[in-house]
Amino acid sequence: MGSAPGSHCAMATYLHAELLPVLLTAALAAQVPSTRMPLHDAVRTGNLAEVTRLLDDGAAIDAATLPQTRSQRDGGLTALMLAASLGEATLVRLLVDRGAALDLAQGNGWTALDHAFASSHDAVVAQLAKAGASITSHTFEIAARQPARLQVLFAVGADANAVNERGETVLHHVAVLSEPKTLEILLAHGASWHAAGTADHRDTPLARAASWRLLPALRIAQARGALADPRLAANDRVRVLVAVLLDDEAALVQAIAAGAEVEWEDLGGATPLQAAAELGRAELVPLLVTAGAALAPRPGGRPPAVHRAAAGGHLTTLQALLQAKTPLAFPSDRFHGSALQAAATFGHLACAATLLSAGAAIDFADDRGTTPLLAAVDGAHGEVVDLLLRAGADPNRSGGSFGQPPLHLAAMRGQLDMLDRLLRANARVDAVATKPPFDDATPLMAAVRMGHLEAARRLLAAGADRSLRSPGQRTALDFADTDALRSLLR
Repeated sequence: MGSAPGSHCAMATYLHAELLPVLLTAALAAQVPSTRMPLHDAVRTGNLAEVTRLLDDGAAIDAATLPQTRSQRDGGLTALMLAASLGEATLVRLLVDRGAALDLAQGNGWTALDHAFASSHDAVVAQLAKAGASITSHTFEIAARQPARLQVLFAVGADANAVNERGETVLHHVAVLSEPKTLEILLAHGASWHAAGTADHRDTPLARAASWRLLPALRIAQARGALADPRLAANDRVRVLVAVLLDDEAALVQAIAAGAEVEWEDLGGATPLQAAAELGRAELVPLLVTAGAALAPRPGGRPPAVHRAAAGGHLTTLQALLQAKTPLAFPSDRFHGSALQAAATFGHLACAATLLSAGAAIDFADDRGTTPLLAAVDGAHGEVVDLLLRAGADPNRSGGSFGQPPLHLAAMRGQLDMLDRLLRANARVDAVATKPPFDDATPLMAAVRMGHLEAARRLLAAGADRSLRSPGQRTALDFADTDALRSLLR
């Protein structure tokens, strides 16, 4: 009987759909070891005889378990790693004698010695070290928060400047740099602040500490003479930032005189000048500006120095930047806006007043439309709100992600003090939010929807129109969900 037209194609499609997963599974099984590994099972139970038998029968001594996490993507656990983590010294000796790879590492960089060390099997650590296993910076990092454990490594001849596969020493690890006691012990055993990683010959531990702004570590480096060390090149990029972070004017003068770089950014994208502004290092600002530090941010950069000083309330530093003729506003984006907005956001009255006196544009908005006044209302900084209103800030200008007038924002949050200040400045009581998702468009609707009875009462007393309708054709009464609010609005 002949086949119907197209039946062969249909059958081929069916077989392809049904058999492809089977074929793929078989192919993967040929490449990936079974999840059940007899050698590992024997090690896990401490069965020396079974481990010996399996090795005699040709078991792959360095086979690794399947990776369980992304950190192990370059390999799982070998039998030697497992034996070391369990402290099975006899099995470790057998595996080493049979040729197990001593320095094979998981994707997270841990070797068999690391596993023994992390599990406090110090005899196995010594055993592996004697057999020739390497001690890298990964091993030291395990002891970052257990400084007493470091002596175990030094007792077997560990080098405090040993590197990992990326050429990093122990002092490159932030976990170590963040632990002063561990740091002191490592330095006492010769750890260097100036060892460079292979990825970047200037990526030294000192640069890491500066980039992460680890001030305790930097102070230790300073106390131990690391900044005067000849290995720190005269024009090393880290010198200026370190001097700023340590508030060391003499070191900064020396670094600048040596031609050190003044624009290198830390991990937060801050240049030395921006760091000085953020930390309130007023006396360093003129030195940096004279040395060529840019007052304006780089395109796409983080907040400029003047913003950082204003946001931190560092008045003297802000004045130093203004004296250097720093721009008060930059092309609007989510980071910049204006320094006045930064001062208003954090409620720094003196900084806001200083910026206004210097000519800051009072209604300059960021890319979300947030003005200094809206930022001050958002933070409930009443004195700053009054300052801005007296200086001519528009009390009705909408802004922010939802196009809210300041009064709408205050009503939504039930901020009675903000409501009173804005109403005294003749803010329009029925000004509306201009962007979705606000169906409660007027301040009265916003107060009612959020259940702020007293705010609703004050808005009504100021003349709010309870009959107005939202984009969804609801009145303020329709938003009321308590008897008190419904009674007020009827």
